Formats: sequence, structure tokens, C-alpha cells
Amino acid sequence: MNLDEEFAKGTLVHPLEGASNSIDLFVAAANLAGGPSIPHSDNTERLIEEIGHHDHYLFVLVDGLGMTFKDQFPKNGFFETRLHAQLHSVFPSTTAVALTSMATCTWPAQHGMTGWFTYFPEYQRVFAPLLFRERDTDIAGAELGFDVSDLIQEKPILGTVFRNVASVMPRAITGGHYARWSRGGTPIVPYSSFAQARRAIKRIVRKANGPTYTYLYIPTVDHQSHITGVTSPEVAKEIERVDRLLVRICETLPQTVRMIVTADHGLVDVPKERHFVFRESDPLAKTLYAGQTGEGTTPVFHVRDEEAFLKAFAEHPSSEFYTLFRPDELASRNLYGPIALSERMKSHLGDFVGIATQPSLLEYVPPRREPIDHVGVHGGLRPGEIEVPLFLE
Repeated sequence: MNLDEEFAKGTLVHPLEGASNSIDLFVAAANLAGGPSIPHSDNTERLIEEIGHHDHYLFVLVDGLGMTFKDQFPKNGFFETRLHAQLHSVFPSTTAVALTSMATCTWPAQHGMTGWFTYFPEYQRVFAPLLFRERDTDIAGAELGFDVSDLIQEKPILGTVFRNVASVMPRAITGGHYARWSRGGTPIVPYSSFAQARRAIKRIVRKANGPTYTYLYIPTVDHQSHITGVTSPEVAKEIERVDRLLVRICETLPQTVRMIVTADHGLVDVPKERHFVFRESDPLAKTLYAGQTGEGTTPVFHVRDEEAFLKAFAEHPSSEFYTLFRPDELASRNLYGPIALSERMKSHLGDFVGIATQPSLLEYVPPRREPIDHVGVHGGLRPGEIEVPLFLE
């Protein structure tokens, strides 16, 4: 595969070319919220001007709502009428990477997250950072003596902004170590229903005694897309439900509130015949230190024996769809950001990264675990994964 040719054809999308990147928006929002001065791009400066200075900001992240869903936006609803621009997600285009970039306003090249699972050679462990659990044992990081700051050395921005900050998040995740870390010590308000979320936001703004910055996280579109696929009627119904929530929020908030709504990534459907699973007993696994990490769409390999790995990979059925690249090849094209890879990111990316033009999934399954049977997937460079919307109200 020639990456430059695939970018030119539009089969793949470069995260830093042709549109502003999510990082540009995250830095713009942090700047407007009164955060510390962060060097930023012309794209960020333009977004700051377009968003403008307001007494109150509501930043909404709808997990998984890529531009591929544009035709499913409800007629005359929030999404259709407030669409402002198209952005590009970070790469890998996945929640663990994007939310860490949002929390710290740093590129993946710096913070070092590679996907849902990241291998930390410095600890010889694979963690799912968002769950803060070790992959192979399913033991919580805290029980193993770790803190989230051991995995991510950059500091969250929200604890440093000069506004009243609150985050409205699903109750199931508000007690998690990653959620608390990412909010930088600022208050988290849990919700169990969209109605509760709406009332919480209304209460935060009305009771404020100064400028506010409120964050709302909505995971349901991503969750449903994983289960039933991006073109399913269940996902269309969920998009409509989220759209109604945002319309209701608009109706209840004063004009002094500026709403910024975006997504962390989009998704594409992967057919079952391109969902490849390998286990500890597979010849491919025996050539690796930690199976596959990163995302199954963009697998990361830490290799024990390069010659043995290349031979085992060439014989594996997934090799028909993945091209192997060395991390520095991808970094030289600025795929992880317009900066050099940090030493942590170099170690976390290992020896090879797989890139596919067609939606494909390569999944290492540890002993006593079952495969994750996802239909909708993300993490790669395809348009459906990289292109995300920006809405302003």
C-alpha cells in the first residue's frame, strides 16, 4: 500500500490535511474557557473567532457521531440546522486517544495512547485506559498499584481554567479513575437519563455566579453502532433521540450559552469475514510480546523476533487486508500529530502498525476471554472513521 496514493484517492484521509483537526477545536475550547496559554495553529485561531467569547459554554461530545451519519440527521433538527464544519479526528480515530487529547490538549504523538488497549513496555502490561483495567487479568489498575497519571503523564486542562467547570456524564462511568483524572479535579454530575442530563445542565447555568464551562458526554450512538452497525435502524433511532435532547437543551438555556457539539470519531461496518481472531496458541501470537494492541482496525505489534513475526503474519489470513508500517514511517507523515513522537509513544507503538484500506478487524483474545463481536468499528484512516462534524448554536 502506498499511503500517499490512498490519501490522494480519498480511500484514506490524512488527519491533518483538508480540514481542521479535533485538536484545533480542543485547544480553541480550552483557550475560550480561560485555560493556560497553549501554542496553537491558524486553524485554532479561526475556530476561536468563529465560536466567539461568551459567558457560558456547553461542550457536547457525541461519541461516534461521524459525518457518515449526515444523511441520517433528523429533518430540521439540531444536527441538520447547526452543522458548522467538518473536522478530522485524531489518529488513531478512537475514544481513548481522542478523549486523552481533549483532556490534555496534546497530540497522540505526545500523550502516547494507541487505542482501546495500549501496551506499556515500561510496566510489561496492557491496559484499557478508559476502564483503567489490565487487559489479560481484568484487574483494576488501582489494585495493581497504578494511578492513571502513571499511564498518562500530561496534566488535564480543566483543573486550570478560570471558569466554573462541571462535567455531566453517564452515571456508569463517573466513578471511574479515568473519568475523574480527565476532569482535573472539577465536579462531575452523573446522569441516568437524557432528562436528568438536560436538567443538570439547566441547573448548572442558572445557579452560576460567574462564567461557566460545562461538558456533556453522550456515548449512546457509538455503543449502538458497535452492536448493530452504522446503517442500522437502531442507530438512526438513537441519533434522533440525541438530536431531540440537544433541541430541548437549546430551548431551556439562555442566549448567553454557546453550544459546541462534536464527535471523537466516526465508524464503519466490518463484515464478519474480515473479523480475524487469534489467541495465545496461534503462531502469530508466539512472535509477539502482547498479542495485538492499539485498535483491531489499526493493530500495534511489539515483536519478539522480527523474521518470525513477518513470516507468521504473511501466513495469517488478515495479511491480505493489512499493510505493515514501522511507526516512524507513519510519524514522518504527521499522522500522530505535527510533532515528533515522544519516547513514550515510540515505545507504545512497538515495531509495526497495521493499516487497512477496507474495514477489517484483527483481534487478539487473551486466555479465558471471548472476542468482542462488534459490527461498527473505528480507529483507522477511512473517511467514515476520521471525518467528524462540528455544530455551533
